[in-house]
Amino acid sequence: MKKHVLLVDDDKDELFLFNEALKEVPGSFKCTYASSGAQALEMLNYIQPDFIFIDYNLPVLDGVAVLDGIKRDKKISDIPVFLYSSSLTKDVNSTAISLGAAGCIRKPNSIGMMTMVLKSIFSGFSRDFRFLLQ
Repeated sequence: MKKHVLLVDDDKDELFLFNEALKEVPGSFKCTYASSGAQALEMLNYIQPDFIFIDYNLPVLDGVAVLDGIKRDKKISDIPVFLYSSSLTKDVNSTAISLGAAGCIRKPNSIGMMTMVLKSIFSGFSRDFRFLLQ
């Protein structure tokens, strides 16, 4: 059965990097893309992905606001959400984890590094899992 991943990022280059890395991860995955937080929250009214990855630096609604919206919605609050960005701070990490993020990931700068991160997440995920790459 395919795992469904929602990627929320306003940078199309990140979608390419993410999809290329996902191809190298054992298993079968489908990736849906939202280019804004508002679009992602709207999409979540009719899709239920297995995992959500949200860029922190989104226009209008940042990744923390989108995470908060997801975790407040009882229909989707159990979906593991990972905040990821090239500019994560300890404060952002703490806030995201306190809101219920499954983890925070510093954006890898290569497909190989992203593949390693995704393999780690998908091979050992449990509800109590907290993944932090800094």
